[in-house]
Amino acid sequence: MRVVVLLALPAFALAITPAPSNLGKWLLNAALASPLYKAVLVPSAKKTMVRTAEENGVPWRDALSWIKEQGPWQLFDLSELARAEQLIEVPEYYRQPFHAYEEGNLCWDAAWEGEIASRAVGARNFPAYGAQGEDVFRAAFDDALISIGATCPDGGKMVDLGCGTGISTRRLGLRYPQASQVLGLDLSPHFLAVGRRLLELARESPSASHTPWVQPLVRDERILLRRADAANTGLPDSSVDVVCLSLVIHELPPEATREIAAEAFRILKPGSGQLWLTEMDFATPGFSKLRANPVLFSLIRSTEPYLDVYADYQTSEIGGPTQDLRQIGFGNIRIVAATGRHFALVATRPAVGVDATSDPIDDRRKETAKSDTHLRTWQAKEE
Repeated sequence: MRVVVLLALPAFALAITPAPSNLGKWLLNAALASPLYKAVLVPSAKKTMVRTAEENGVPWRDALSWIKEQGPWQLFDLSELARAEQLIEVPEYYRQPFHAYEEGNLCWDAAWEGEIASRAVGARNFPAYGAQGEDVFRAAFDDALISIGATCPDGGKMVDLGCGTGISTRRLGLRYPQASQVLGLDLSPHFLAVGRRLLELARESPSASHTPWVQPLVRDERILLRRADAANTGLPDSSVDVVCLSLVIHELPPEATREIAAEAFRILKPGSGQLWLTEMDFATPGFSKLRANPVLFSLIRSTEPYLDVYADYQTSEIGGPTQDLRQIGFGNIRIVAATGRHFALVATRPAVGVDATSDPIDDRRKETAKSDTHLRTWQAKEE
């Protein structure tokens, strides 16, 4: 699962009202591309995010010091697997700056801080729960998926695409003990190195759950983390029972999402294989209001290079993700609200010979709408 880091914003932005035209967006885009933004605003926003985390009981700096000490850190060893992983090509879209890291997901700082930032994001979505807000956040997705038929058979194989360090992969293992294998795939060797080390720490210590780390660490030999492009996994046709895409596609251009969805379709078992997709929903009031303010949204978008494109894509009625899934061949597509700003979706690969491209999409977001518990943009903690 990729971490959604929407950095806290400088106070001056809060006083600016929405611009009536695209001129405001153009000026802001120019400003965000300037050296001033990188030199002043990004470090300031990062400090604000750390403060927000620690005010909600997430020990950002202590946890960061601890994970750094768990090295030595290296990207690739001399094994045959490592040599093969080194040859994997990184798509151009993946090389963009993300989450205020100039090298995006291809750097150690992003990998070390990813699971800590995830705690902070959870606290922002469910501030009443403080440091445990992420547990409530993830449980909301779990419940939403189950409500629309998400299931893993006994002995099933699960694949977590865009797994990062494996937070969502480990959670899948905990929630589905009947699965025979839980495979996490990601393009970042840095994130995978951190995730693999965390799995080692869980194996080395019977008391891993009591480490200073901010996420649960449980020994689980079924979990494997591998480097691969989600659009070209290298897995056999019709070999997987569940493919999970958790908070990933907002970090992709739409064409990459389509390619990944087609790959998921290819590797899922006909007649039963399920795609589970959880994401931000820009049709919700909270995100709609945020996007209506070009100042606030442009500043947030600066840490998420494809967020504006994703918002258009996700809310499109003629070419959005659900329509693309149906066009690819998925059937029984069901979608519900998971939180006040997110949705959960389950789609099934039909049996061989069954054409589901004309099947209706079962969209229940209106009747399952949730209250928006997210902190306001300028808040660090619930008052």
